[in-house]
Amino acid sequence: MEKYIVFFDTNAIMTANYRVSTPALREFFRNTKHQLVISRVCIDETVKNFHEKQSTLMKSATKAVKDLTLLGYDLELNVKKEINFSDKLLHELNEELSTLILEKDFADFDFIYAKSLKLRKPFKEKNGKEAGGFRDNIIWSSYIEYLKGINLVNDTKIIFVNNDGDFVNFITNNQRELAQDLKEDLLNVGIQQEQVIVVSNLRSLNEEVIQPLLPKIQTYSLQLRSSIENFLEVIVDEYESDLESRILEEIENIMGESTEPYIDSIEPYRMNLPQGIRIFKDGTAFVYFTQTYLISFQYYLQKSDYFMEFEERKIDIYDADWNNWVMLVGETWFTNIGYEVVFDISDVDSINIIEAHMHDEINVHPEYKWDSTGLDEE
Repeated sequence: MEKYIVFFDTNAIMTANYRVSTPALREFFRNTKHQLVISRVCIDETVKNFHEKQSTLMKSATKAVKDLTLLGYDLELNVKKEINFSDKLLHELNEELSTLILEKDFADFDFIYAKSLKLRKPFKEKNGKEAGGFRDNIIWSSYIEYLKGINLVNDTKIIFVNNDGDFVNFITNNQRELAQDLKEDLLNVGIQQEQVIVVSNLRSLNEEVIQPLLPKIQTYSLQLRSSIENFLEVIVDEYESDLESRILEEIENIMGESTEPYIDSIEPYRMNLPQGIRIFKDGTAFVYFTQTYLISFQYYLQKSDYFMEFEERKIDIYDADWNNWVMLVGETWFTNIGYEVVFDISDVDSINIIEAHMHDEINVHPEYKWDSTGLDEE
């Protein structure tokens, strides 16, 4: 499957009603081959535009309430919750889409200066003089610098989500292409015209690019998950020798050392497969899963305790008269033990374990308490 690098412009976010994260986009960028890139300038412009629009609408709403009140309506403008749009936007970009944000100083001043002298796009020109486009050139220069610094292969596709006439030429209502000056900039960093796709907005990106690719992406995700799950039993087996001492220590903490517990058996009961696999752009994946064990152990129990405090427990009596004071009994308990694993998934056909750890906390539970703890849920 080809590698896709997607560049957003400011108008891509604004025309999507200031929302960038959709289920399709999240699925698309969950694949580590693909990368969403945006300039900090685009974020700043979007936030500024949002607040300007918000202010305009609030003034209109306030005036409408005032005018309706004069007509006899009993109305009040009530804002239930202020939106921190900047935080919301950054959360969508960073946490949901794993976006690479290029800071302003990532741009090349010499590149921008050379363009300004020749009045090349995306600088604006009027009567042979520069008429704006400084921020657009920071955006464009940042994107060129990013492309110069990565490993571009022949099947890499570069997508620009842009509907700005300073960047694109409008061929038809549904067809766009980059301005000639920008095509030449891309050629200078080794990107051919057939590698470049221009779409006008997020809806077009979804319909023209993402939806046709989703079946491939979902197949990749299923293959990745299946490959990772094949490793989980191996990881559990590697830590088998550590289980008995750690579980016994926890039982002693609960029962008391004076009961002298010893374990008869520890049997795997059920593996609770990971609900999610966290994938990073460096080609690694983090997985947390749990293994449920059935633990059978024996211990010495005061006879008085058995009759007074332990009647509700499912206790097996092995020797009711071990001596005058205690009996030898046994119980079956459960435990969930968590495992944290980091995988190298740069090649889905050859996944490797980078590191694995058994979780520090071990909680054992008597069988009769199992359902009530909620640990028996998927």
